[in-house]
Amino acid sequence: MRQLARLASASTLRARLTRPALALLLGALVAAPPVGCKRKDQPPPEAPIDDDVPPETEALEALAPPWRPPERLVLANDAHVHWLTEDGALALHVRLILPTHHLRAAPGAAAVAAEALALELRRLLQRSDIEVEVSARVDRLEVALHGRDSEQGAAFSGLARALALAEPRALLERARELVAANLPPLTPESFALSALVSGLTGVPAAAERLDAEALRALTPAALGAAWQALLDPSRVLIVVHSGRPSDAPALARLISAWRSRDADQSALDRLASALRRDPEPGEQGALARIRPKDMSVGPAPPDHLLRGPKAAPLRVLQAAPDKAGGALYFARIIPTPDAQQRGLARLAQRLLQEDLDARLTIVGDRALFVVRLPLQRGQGKATPEAEEAAGEPPEATSPAPEAIADPRIRRLVRALDTYLELVRERPNRQRLAQAAELWLGARMVQASITGEDWTALWSDALDLSVRDSQLTGALARDARAMLSQSPEQLQAWCQRWLDFERGAPGWAWVAVGGDPDLSAALRAIARVEALDPG
Repeated sequence: MRQLARLASASTLRARLTRPALALLLGALVAAPPVGCKRKDQPPPEAPIDDDVPPETEALEALAPPWRPPERLVLANDAHVHWLTEDGALALHVRLILPTHHLRAAPGAAAVAAEALALELRRLLQRSDIEVEVSARVDRLEVALHGRDSEQGAAFSGLARALALAEPRALLERARELVAANLPPLTPESFALSALVSGLTGVPAAAERLDAEALRALTPAALGAAWQALLDPSRVLIVVHSGRPSDAPALARLISAWRSRDADQSALDRLASALRRDPEPGEQGALARIRPKDMSVGPAPPDHLLRGPKAAPLRVLQAAPDKAGGALYFARIIPTPDAQQRGLARLAQRLLQEDLDARLTIVGDRALFVVRLPLQRGQGKATPEAEEAAGEPPEATSPAPEAIADPRIRRLVRALDTYLELVRERPNRQRLAQAAELWLGARMVQASITGEDWTALWSDALDLSVRDSQLTGALARDARAMLSQSPEQLQAWCQRWLDFERGAPGWAWVAVGGDPDLSAALRAIARVEALDPG
């Protein structure tokens, strides 16, 4: 749901790429927006307070476009095309969805290749009114063209010429410098978050980070290999939103110019006249290439809670001193096999976000849930209690806040206790309905602002489906699921998946800060381990 729901944080990126999405679930986590409005700042809900039937909403109808089943094409060069026809539409949108899970060994090379493609398309289409954008999703990059439907021929001609390039070294060098210049600096919190996600997913932490130095260290051979691998048609999905059915001549030119590795050009020329074959019934063409074949890319998730005998070690990253006090992050992977589970996850995150910085990234049948708690600066010296606790084994449960001498850790324990109170309480029905409608309404507004680009919505639908046949109804299905949850269902779900003391295991946590005594102070509540920033 790019315009319905930016799965973790909500909006379509209409800007040049500044960061790749090479991690399984990191996605927009590091750049996630700060916590939104606080519940204490909102007016109290109007009566009736509890257990009323939620009001009808227009969000469901507004968020689900009137899609007919798309034309699903498999071109002779093995590229897959989903063509969404909207009769009479004046706009054209063409989106190349480029998986990156096979390029984790070369962080940043995929980002450079995508930017190089965008640069070439802008050059080739400079006489038209077609806009080219690059955006990052979890485990994929997307290059999109937006223009008038009357310019469909020019768009596909430019696309064919750009994709025909075998290994454009000068273009890749230009793209490398552009991406490197636009990269934000890596912060200690970036290192902490990537280490946290790495511990949960098994993806190497270095594969989730990108900086200018690493980009400039890439060899021309590595960039060329990334161009070939990222733009191999046997891996790519093209989504088109047009006012007309599929354009056979345009697709034939694309097949002839754009080939898989070692493809026989004469065979492609012959096959181009046939243009396509229809996918076999039940074929998982689109989703099979978008997602890794094995989503379990590393070791099993940790069998830890955050409190009690099976408490996870608290990994601490010592950062350079600054005015900020740092932060503590705790996170887990949550299964989201269907629309109901995804709806419960979104509702829980929305309600928690009224009081805490809670983040959620959903990709298919799993989601990453992260909470950030701020740590204020101390006085630069460990308290006697913290020094004494440094040599003692961790307690089975955290001490009461009043028993902790360090005010930073006392506030932290209170924040953790507040979080547990929130995930264990039963929300009233009115508040639940308001949360669902606010979430859906925000996505409806975003869809309107970004111009009803169905290819962006289709990209979101890819993350809400486990079979290709589910794509057409994915947005409406998830919206309906959010509106159908009961307080009892949400309470039970939260107590199972979000309670880090009594619920299902699978938690990890990381703290980062510049105070030299931070590790010693945190030993009052957890078993502490140093975190290697590498």
